Amino acid sequence: MAVNDNKQAQLKRIAFKYFLEKGYEATNMRKISAEIGIKASSIYFYYDSKQALFMSVLNDILSERYEAVQLQMARDLKIDVPPIEKLYMLLNSSIKACAENSAPFKFILRYRIFPEEGIALSSREQFENWRNEEYELCKSIYDELSIGLPQYDSKLLFHHFKRFQSSMLNEILLSGIMLDDRTTQKFWQMFWSNLGI
Repeated sequence: MAVNDNKQAQLKRIAFKYFLEKGYEATNMRKISAEIGIKASSIYFYYDSKQALFMSVLNDILSERYEAVQLQMARDLKIDVPPIEKLYMLLNSSIKACAENSAPFKFILRYRIFPEEGIALSSREQFENWRNEEYELCKSIYDELSIGLPQYDSKLLFHHFKRFQSSMLNEILLSGIMLDDRTTQKFWQMFWSNLGI
């Protein structure tokens, strides 16, 4: 069983690299199998199709991001600071995670913005599920924040925050420039100012 688990982990790692670098359509199962040292048909022992392999890789990446937010939330809920400060800590944590390992963020960016035809519907559903799970995880912060901001309900605040967070991460990924704390704080203040707060 351990050998199969190891091969499956290796298969996902190599598939991740190909999907990220070449795209879904250009990723060739034979090349993945050759790099691992197995027959192409052996991949189908683990996954029914290339789409199933892709969705498994995507699910792993989104699960890792969810676990990171979950860990951050567990820390933040213990700290007695205003909800805006908790959101800023979440933002900072995602920026630092992106700086430490940008590949999963690039993967998310690529397939969220430009999903290829063979996986567009299933990947959109997966992204939507991930977003809903993240909202439920962080709902207490948005609920607390919306008490002081009657013009916004918690779901709307979440969507504004996620758009802002995504734009910050996309800027980092596309420019290759890491934001310092001062610049991040400046953008953070502009974000709230644009919301009229």
